[in-house]
Amino acid sequence: MSMTLSVLVLAAGQGRRFGAEPKQLAPCMGAPLLAHSLTLAEAMAPGRVMLILGAHAELIVRQMSRLQQLQYFVHPQWMNGLGASIAFGVQHLPADTDAVLILLADQIALTQADVDGLRQRFEQQRGESSLKNIVCAHYDGQVGVPAIFPRRYFSELAALQGDKGAKKLLLTESIVSVSLPNAAIDIDTPEDLLNFTERKEPSCLN
Repeated sequence: MSMTLSVLVLAAGQGRRFGAEPKQLAPCMGAPLLAHSLTLAEAMAPGRVMLILGAHAELIVRQMSRLQQLQYFVHPQWMNGLGASIAFGVQHLPADTDAVLILLADQIALTQADVDGLRQRFEQQRGESSLKNIVCAHYDGQVGVPAIFPRRYFSELAALQGDKGAKKLLLTESIVSVSLPNAAIDIDTPEDLLNFTERKEPSCLN
């Protein structure tokens, strides 16, 4: 049975450790940082990408013209944390969504092969899409996002609160984990971004 996948790209945080400039707009490899996650998401689920904005939303929308071709939603309570942003995003998923891939805006090292591998592993499970287990990344001895959640977890995702995101589901529910070392690299500070761009060639994101 084919799966109808939607993608939530979470980019609502203020990024206080990054400084005054919005982290989502920081230039990386010739494009804003946020553009990398959006490119992965659009390739995975064309026309079914939901971008969740919050802090700096007006500036991000104004400076990224490509958002006019995407569905984006501004979370009015973005300051309540990642879990609250996930819950807000799940409430805006298309009604026919069988599973949702959750991506963060700052996991800059993820490749198309990484997220394609998650989807393939999800689809390899037996049973209908709504009955499959969660498939998530495994890195640095822990599990985390990116992760694909089947429909049966949507109500729990919609009830999340605070800064912990979906971690409690990944720790308490039946999951299938996929080794994704690239998921360990995220951008919290300008130094993180500088270190990443200095160590990678531009071709690494192709």
